[in-house]
Amino acid sequence: MTTRSERRRRADIVRYWQAVEMFSPQKVENVAPERRVYAVDGDRPLPWESRHRLRREEPGQGKVWQHTVYCGIHSIAAVRDVLLDVFGGSSEDHDRRIDGDSALLSFTVNDDGLLLQDSIVFSSCGWAVGRARKPGPDAKGWLDGFEEEAETCERLVLDLGDGKLKLVNRLGDGPGGFAGLLGEVVISAAGAGIAPGLAPLIGEVAADIASAAAEPVLDRLAPAEETDEEAEEEGAQEGDPSADEPPKLGSKPITVRDLAAVTRWLSERYGVTADLRPFTVRVKSYAVRADRADEADGSDFLNSR
Repeated sequence: MTTRSERRRRADIVRYWQAVEMFSPQKVENVAPERRVYAVDGDRPLPWESRHRLRREEPGQGKVWQHTVYCGIHSIAAVRDVLLDVFGGSSEDHDRRIDGDSALLSFTVNDDGLLLQDSIVFSSCGWAVGRARKPGPDAKGWLDGFEEEAETCERLVLDLGDGKLKLVNRLGDGPGGFAGLLGEVVISAAGAGIAPGLAPLIGEVAADIASAAAEPVLDRLAPAEETDEEAEEEGAQEGDPSADEPPKLGSKPITVRDLAAVTRWLSERYGVTADLRPFTVRVKSYAVRADRADEADGSDFLNSR
């Protein structure tokens, strides 16, 4: 018969390995234009935009370009530094296998820049680093709840890809380059059609950021009143399971300002801005069969397997 102390010991072992896995992110490739891995810059077009150098290349017969976007690039060594600070230990135990970069968020767009909605992946490591600071490892269940958090954040990315959120630049043009956009861009709800639960999320995040004396990233706007026609259409769709399924693709091309906004927003929400400094974005472009152009590969690349 298994004793209570033995069950507790086994549970602790499971939680330990879950934590090890959570703090072991996959690497993102370094910028290398010759391998079609590009740094995003506010002064340059994105790989799915007409003036980008990729537009001069042919993907091959029967193929088209597809692009994986990595938002919130950060060094993996910075994760180690946070863990050393929180748990203690010797910095002399540095393992060079943890060198390299990871990201807070990845998703894929097609060659028109439209979001493949099944491709959104949030980094459990980035979230866990924030949790290591607050509430900290002394809190019960401090690493519980990542799946729910990812589902919540996914709604914002989906609505950004559908144009249901708009971007406002409060501070003017500011400095050039991508980094100059991070402190300027504000995401605002753009009228009706916002995913259920998103408006409270926007308000919550805006309050969190304001209380931290940071430049606000999200502003909440009152959604427009629903028209009678929209109400009738919504009622007609009730009971139809397919009516609740989101479209496969976003409805507007992702822009540099979209990337800047979601990067800053997620960094603040995770609480890792100071520790990880996840201020950059990369895009990896590759050729896929034309009949697979709007399909995500279903991989969870950012998280350890």
